[in-house]
Amino acid sequence: MKISEIIFRALTKEQSDDFIDKIWELITAAQKKELMKLLDKDISNSIGIIDTGNQGGVVISNKNKIEEWNKLLIKFEEIIYEAGDEDGKYVVTEPHWEPPYCDKSRISSDIEKICAELLKIIKSDFDIITETQDLFFNYLKKLAEQIASLPEWFDPSEEDVYLDKNTTECILLWEWKQTEKRKMLIKLFAERLVDYEKELSIINFDENVFQEFILKLPDETGKE
Repeated sequence: MKISEIIFRALTKEQSDDFIDKIWELITAAQKKELMKLLDKDISNSIGIIDTGNQGGVVISNKNKIEEWNKLLIKFEEIIYEAGDEDGKYVVTEPHWEPPYCDKSRISSDIEKICAELLKIIKSDFDIITETQDLFFNYLKKLAEQIASLPEWFDPSEEDVYLDKNTTECILLWEWKQTEKRKMLIKLFAERLVDYEKELSIINFDENVFQEFILKLPDETGKE
């Protein structure tokens, strides 16, 4: 068993914190420098920022950020599969003479909460994310398929899913950054958005956010 496991099992969190603080205070600058050489680069970079006092807030390692990203994606996937469950939380059952229906506004609301956090990571740490460009396109495609898989006797009213502000911006920024990353032609970015419209017919972006995003693109994009 590693000494770290022994220590963290034996001590409370408060005691562990105090133990680490005291060790950090006791070791010299030279010892800290040697320690950094032994650590993973991601860890040493984070510790280095903390030690210089230039963190400007909470310092989070890249590995920690990726773990948080992956947790959010799992929550997104859970919503997708829940949307196709005829006994799930998104199904609303009216009085017995009315057929049940899928509450798509609640689906959008739950996705919005997740995308608000995903958007922060895309804005600050897009370069550490490894998922393919089709990530959100495939998520929304699967969501549409799940909703379509509900029994025929469900009330089909309000079939469309209207994405909220953060969700719309999250997806548009993801697609735009993928375009920049791959040095793709702006025309391909526009065609990508057309794919969303053609293949995901029941999924709708927030129109105001969509227009605002396109208008803020660099002038050289042509805004076609």
